[in-house]
Amino acid sequence: MDFIIAIPSFQRSTVLLNRTYKYLKKYGIEDSEINIFVVAEEYDIYKTIYPTLKVVIGERGIDKQRDFISKYYKEGQFIVSLDDDITNIWKYSETTDDMEEANPIDLILDAYEQLQTTKYQVVGIYPTSKGVYTGNRGITYDLKNIVGGCRLFLNNKRLERRTYTVCEDCEITMKYYLKYGGVIRLNNYLLNCNYNTLQGGINSAHNRTPNNKWSQVHKFIAEYPDYAVLRVVNHYPELILHNINNIKPRINAKYPKKKKSLKKSV
Repeated sequence: MDFIIAIPSFQRSTVLLNRTYKYLKKYGIEDSEINIFVVAEEYDIYKTIYPTLKVVIGERGIDKQRDFISKYYKEGQFIVSLDDDITNIWKYSETTDDMEEANPIDLILDAYEQLQTTKYQVVGIYPTSKGVYTGNRGITYDLKNIVGGCRLFLNNKRLERRTYTVCEDCEITMKYYLKYGGVIRLNNYLLNCNYNTLQGGINSAHNRTPNNKWSQVHKFIAEYPDYAVLRVVNHYPELILHNINNIKPRINAKYPKKKKSLKKSV
């Protein structure tokens, strides 16, 4: 099975160049394996900076853009979805008991192995940087949020349809969890990016206001009362996903799948 790296980007042509793209090229990722998804009015800007990459005109808004990315690829395609502001990804080393910069190919291979040897269809990593890492260093399959900043999955176009504009990461995590009975998180990998500090990106969207976040968080908790709780950080609402009552989700997935070898896309 081939893989493709899909990067949605908005008003961040140089941020992408100096962060995610730089990190990927450091480890030899080919330009043919990277697709950038932009809005129509920014196509020429991105194509000028990235003449050897496939730049695709998608839709405005991170929810609609990620919907578009899923529709753009075939069903079952192995997609590595990355944000445009990733400085690097860390990996915990049992040998040194410390964090080391990860080769993204290692992450892709580890994720693909999990997708082929378990019944689950989406993989995430620990959603914070090296300096505040305090979590489980192993692989977990219970309900934990799979953040969109680094998400590896076998494309399921129906599950990738989004109705939330702010809580869309949690919504997609819940869809995969309820469909397959779990999600994969490689907690030995850590994401190093800037969620809220850089200009442009998803925070430039008009619908990502505090009031809208509060409204969607309350709506999400009402829709998934057994799986979501509210946490307030600096007066800002955050969702914590947790199977509160240990309800066993209904599973509708074939297991095990036939193991396939990984090859790069061309």
